Amino acid sequence: MVYIITEKRLKYWESLKGKVNPKLLNTGRTRFKKGYHYSLKTEIKKGEHLSKNTEYKKGIHPQTEWQEKDKNPFWKDENASYGSKHSWITFNYGNSPICEDCEKIGGYIIFLRAGKTSKRWNIDWSNCDHKYRRVKEDYNGRCQKCHWRYDKSKGLR
Repeated sequence: MVYIITEKRLKYWESLKGKVNPKLLNTGRTRFKKGYHYSLKTEIKKGEHLSKNTEYKKGIHPQTEWQEKDKNPFWKDENASYGSKHSWITFNYGNSPICEDCEKIGGYIIFLRAGKTSKRWNIDWSNCDHKYRRVKEDYNGRCQKCHWRYDKSKGLR
């Protein structure tokens, strides 16, 4: 396809220079395409910010900023469930490296569940006073056998 430029069209294009994005002047296609800025005044250049609110803040992701503890509308603090408190201790302090009673060294147990192989850390976080506060000193690392014995000796099982 040959695009013929008439004198009238050329004058029109010259009048638009500085007002319209030059990428659009050389095409015979429609000017109104998704993603194009039609005015150079509204086009944002790389590294340019319209305001302080739109700037990138290192270490803070705008969608996840509210998810931190008390900023989150679903944060239950001490009213959280048993499982979520154990998940919290593992998330913040990792897996316990050694059993406090028998001094067994922690490792992964690989087993088959529903046709898929899964792995599980063999040292659990055991709560000492069973009040389940979010304090690391309230938890000790115990293997499953010692954890069961500890709870039975305290009359908790």
